[in-house]
Amino acid sequence: MAKRKAVEDDRGRLHAGRKVAKGIILDDLCRTTGWNRDHTRKALRMASTPRVVTTRAPRAAKYGPKVIAALVFCWAVLGVASASHLHCPS
Repeated sequence: MAKRKAVEDDRGRLHAGRKVAKGIILDDLCRTTGWNRDHTRKALRMASTPRVVTTRAPRAAKYGPKVIAALVFCWAVLGVASASHLHCPS
């Protein structure tokens, strides 16, 4: 998270600076993060573009109702928290 914060902080300075200043900022960021120059440039470029987050489709059930019932029983015997959030297709 610290590397991401450093990239976000330097992104604004990089766009406002001249070529020599940009090189110095890039060198400092490389030293701070331990990344090479190509990766640092890409991280700065990606930080300036918004990412679109899409929701994934829910996964199909992997286990049937008998297996889930057995697991719930085992968890109850062991004293594990309730597994009421499990959904088993009928």
